[in-house]
Amino acid sequence: MTSSRRTFLAASAASAGALALSSCATTKSRAARSLDSKLALMVVGVAGRGADNLHGVAGEDVVILCDVDGRNLEAAGKRFPKARLVADYRAILNDPAETGKLDGVVISTPDHTHYLPAMLALRQNLDVYCEKPLVQTVAQARRLLQ
Repeated sequence: MTSSRRTFLAASAASAGALALSSCATTKSRAARSLDSKLALMVVGVAGRGADNLHGVAGEDVVILCDVDGRNLEAAGKRFPKARLVADYRAILNDPAETGKLDGVVISTPDHTHYLPAMLALRQNLDVYCEKPLVQTVAQARRLLQ
């Protein structure tokens, strides 16, 4: 049986897609939740573009606000008085007891600092919203994929 280049490429693409889906299927999953329930979110970076992203998720349950600039953090805290205010996201994202209360993380830090909070959140099986660029190097992208 002879195969054309088109047939070979189609079969290769199908195999790659199946492999990608099988790797996604092996990730940990959370329990199903009601569509009416609000997400428990942590927002990292609350000024500038972060303020816009925070406004976008204002209808959800913003549990933790994080920013290194105390003035920005206090201002955002006034808008979300029930939210816990922290200056260092690592204190939360490295603690399974803390992340167990969260459904996701919104990362709105400067472009060159997206990777580490995204990596820490993904290790805790949290959903992540982050704008581009997510990483700065191919090696970082590969580590996130793992």
